[in-house]
Amino acid sequence: GGASPSASTAGGASPSATNMAICNVAVQPNADFSSCRNLSGVNWVGADLRAAILDNVDLSYANLRCAQLEGAHFGTMKANGADFSAASAGSTSFVDATLTAARFDSADLRFATFEGGPLGLPDPLTDTSFVRANMQNVKFTVLEDSFRTSFDQANLANAQMDMAVFIKASFSGTNLERVAMKTCDLADSIFDSTTRFSGANVHDTEFMRARMAGTILDTSVFTMTSFMEANLERASLRMTDLTFAEFNKANAAGADFALAVLTESDFIGANVEGASFRGATVLNANFANAVVAQADFTDSINASTVDLVGAQGSPIGMPTKI
Repeated sequence: GGASPSASTAGGASPSATNMAICNVAVQPNADFSSCRNLSGVNWVGADLRAAILDNVDLSYANLRCAQLEGAHFGTMKANGADFSAASAGSTSFVDATLTAARFDSADLRFATFEGGPLGLPDPLTDTSFVRANMQNVKFTVLEDSFRTSFDQANLANAQMDMAVFIKASFSGTNLERVAMKTCDLADSIFDSTTRFSGANVHDTEFMRARMAGTILDTSVFTMTSFMEANLERASLRMTDLTFAEFNKANAAGADFALAVLTESDFIGANVEGASFRGATVLNANFANAVVAQADFTDSINASTVDLVGAQGSPIGMPTKI
């Protein structure tokens, strides 16, 4: 509803962002900028670039706030420090893109794809911010190590992560309901009591040393998943499938595992003081050397198969004596 924003290029003039040429390409839907290479610092605030092709370009420090990017393709490119805040970027594709320290705060990224390519570029999303972004049904696939990515208060419901690595990422207040994760690594990441994992389907994924105190992981699947040395104090894992999960040396004091499936799970050296395992299936679960004082196993299934060798404290409702 206002005046057209500018779209400057390095060393060039500052024409209007709408239908003006950038390296002889008009800024408009379906534009192909793949021959432009250097678009660093371009100002495309509010520009209409729906279904545009931005392969092989450098958009570092570009300003694309509020831009219309639905269906755009960003392949083998970089946009370090670029600002995509509040952009409409549904169904966009970022393939082998480096987006270090880029901002997607409050952007609409529904059904967008972030995919690693044959180059396997390092740090594709390191220090990238997705705060309050709408990321429902987003796909993260085969991404190399990224550090300190922020998903705080983002909506990642129904998102898919496959072979994605987010070390020390932040998920405070993030909606992760029904998210699917397979062979991912979220070690040392931060979650809190407002993070919601309900209905998630997670397999062969690392949450080592993650901060998950009070996090809601109810009615989910976390099979063959490691929570080694994680902080799960007062976390809720009610009715969650944790078959072959690893909680070694984790702090799960006061956590709620009621009605969970803990078949062949390991809590070696963990602290589960005051945790609830009421009605949980604990077939061949290993609590060796764990702190189990006041842990409640009332009505748990297959409790007689639990390994409590060297465990400290007296659990409630456990037929086996320590």
